[in-house]
Amino acid sequence: MEILNIVLPDALKIDAVVDVKQQMDALVKAEAPVDVDAGSVASVDYSGVQLLVAFCREVESRGQEVQWASVSDVLRDAFRDVDAEHYLGVS
Repeated sequence: MEILNIVLPDALKIDAVVDVKQQMDALVKAEAPVDVDAGSVASVDYSGVQLLVAFCREVESRGQEVQWASVSDVLRDAFRDVDAEHYLGVS
């Protein structure tokens, strides 16, 4: 099965969420494993975290898996702040 990829922008904030959500919606509809590259995320707000958590939940509810190619420390810290690290595959 093909693995689909998405590279997140450097700034994952409210002004970028709409564009990223459109990309993620297309990936969810494809019903394939998704590889997320979040290594370049240098700034994130809670709308960005909320989008990623909702995306992970949706992919998992369809029996697929989100794989993380890389995760920046900034994003990891934001997920830790809201006790959602498990979505990144870390505890």
